[in-house]
Amino acid sequence: MSDIAKNLFNEYPSHYMEGEESINELGEMYGLEGDFSAFFMILNPNHPNYDDKLNDLELEYEMFSAGYEDTSAGFLKDGGEVSRIGMFQSKFTIDQMYSILGDVLFDVYQIKKIILSCFHKFNNTKDFKGLIPKWDFDKLVIGTFNPSNDFHESNTANF
Repeated sequence: MSDIAKNLFNEYPSHYMEGEESINELGEMYGLEGDFSAFFMILNPNHPNYDDKLNDLELEYEMFSAGYEDTSAGFLKDGGEVSRIGMFQSKFTIDQMYSILGDVLFDVYQIKKIILSCFHKFNNTKDFKGLIPKWDFDKLVIGTFNPSNDFHESNTANF
């Protein structure tokens, strides 16, 4: 992984987003609602598994493809790479992209990540010695990791 895909995408993002101003607008155009994952990929169309690997992403992992362009990023001596944006309604990672595409993928840049919310465990729970803050919300965006699932009076995670 390098910064080639990142730099190429960020140089002219609207060029790859089919005229849309943002990745969210592009996702909406393809019917993606709410949060989704999006990647800018530089691919080797000459690879013998190119079509099969992309079909796997589209059929097995429900990837929406957009912004297909011929690209010259320096991976092939005479140019000829292709780029495209892949969008997923579910959480998807760069590691998954490399695992599925293998040598078909030259480089990838994650444009958009899904942000998972955390549930506030102690919302509407009996207060222990007045230590639980008064929350008006049922979700907590930032929290601590507590694998033992215990309440700690000192408000620290003890492992």
